[in-house]
Amino acid sequence: MANLFYTPAEMVGNYISAGEKKAKLPLGRMILLGILAGACIAIGGAASNVTVHAISNVGVARTLAGVVFPVGLIMVVITGAELFTGNNLMIMSRLSGKISTGALCRNLVVVYLSNLIGSLLIVGLVALSGQLDLSAGGLGAYTIKVALGKCNLVPVKALTSGILCNILVCLAILLAGAAKDIVGKIWAIFFPIFAFVTAGFEHCVANMYYIPAGMAAALNKDYVALAEETYGITAEQVASLYSPNVARSLLLVTLGNMVGGMIFIAVTFYVIHKQALEAAAAAKQETRTVRTEASPLPLIRLGIFMADGCEEIEGLTVVDVMRRAGIAIETISINGSHQITSSHNVTFHADVTKDKADFESYDGIVLPGGMPGTLNLGADEVVNQVIQDFAESGKLVAAICAAPSVLGQANVLVGKKATCHPGFEEKLVGAKFQRQPVVVDSNIITSRGMGTAIAFALEIVRYFLGDTAVEKVKKGLVYRGVS
Repeated sequence: MANLFYTPAEMVGNYISAGEKKAKLPLGRMILLGILAGACIAIGGAASNVTVHAISNVGVARTLAGVVFPVGLIMVVITGAELFTGNNLMIMSRLSGKISTGALCRNLVVVYLSNLIGSLLIVGLVALSGQLDLSAGGLGAYTIKVALGKCNLVPVKALTSGILCNILVCLAILLAGAAKDIVGKIWAIFFPIFAFVTAGFEHCVANMYYIPAGMAAALNKDYVALAEETYGITAEQVASLYSPNVARSLLLVTLGNMVGGMIFIAVTFYVIHKQALEAAAAAKQETRTVRTEASPLPLIRLGIFMADGCEEIEGLTVVDVMRRAGIAIETISINGSHQITSSHNVTFHADVTKDKADFESYDGIVLPGGMPGTLNLGADEVVNQVIQDFAESGKLVAAICAAPSVLGQANVLVGKKATCHPGFEEKLVGAKFQRQPVVVDSNIITSRGMGTAIAFALEIVRYFLGDTAVEKVKKGLVYRGVS
């Protein structure tokens, strides 16, 4: 891939596709991913409190907190956890018609409550760990002070600070989506989150840790006494930690976060790039039209990964059928050389090695099955990254036999209909298994095995060139179909 990052329009398009997957998550998985995200953000909050609790200079303290706190969102993005504030961007998927209003609301409500559970779990663990005893109870006193500041926010400040916060958080999520490698994602996240923490803006999920942590600390008389002595906090103020002000403040910050994330970022970016997204969709549809005989060059280019131990008939049948149809296809070796030895000890020469393949030029990628070829594909970082990039950008991703399990591992089958070789069904993570020779769902095509290889290849032809091209190839093959 020549470019190290996606263009702004591609970045928005990728998130729209991601939002569609988020909306289709099974409830149990959505809850667990939400709990994970809440815990990650809480850990970032706990770590930043430890870092700054003994620093009196506000500027220095906020700067150091800004350096530490981003670890929470970095963990959320890299692990694929579900965070309420970032998921505000899903309104782009709604505006594009990819998800319903009900699906959007379901995700936001479930994830919000799950984030709260995850945060409270970390509060409990931190309290039991004795961490608040640091600096002779100074951390406990500081934790009370932070909680009081957040649960007694003036309404206008809570709302506007929430707006400003999620402008930066959602920008961080989008920027991370523009990067194609983990290091790029980390730096893309770091700077916007550093800015929001240093500026002192309010994040509802972070406050799900800060406020309950202060409430837990306030149960310790020694921490309370030290807070009164160090910060001049009164008993009445400590008591306010358990007043309705807490819910009001959290609600206002949440509302501000939604306005900042949905209106200021999601809607704005969608409007800016709507025309480019529609043009890209139209161009994609146009490439599926039947190629005319007058076309001097193939309009479609595919790549097919080849690994030692692949099923040679599944791979080479696809190559044969594509070239009969006029579709350019390159065999790509994931080994250190061009030579491939199949699962049945057939040796052949791949067109290119993975380090020389021009992935940007491909309209789709194909994975043959076979053992241990499928395992070799699944263990390869380039293969997994290409699968994810192609699936997110709407390019074709096709796999046969055991290879759909690699798509499941790459989390591109969530909510999709798919099939595979018998015995690999459980590895189609998040998919709706279909017992059919070939299954097509949007830009994902899967098939069952060597006996369905021709049918599989013909569906790829149909995807790009339509029924007329398929009938022409079938006639040349004297193909009668599979039952």
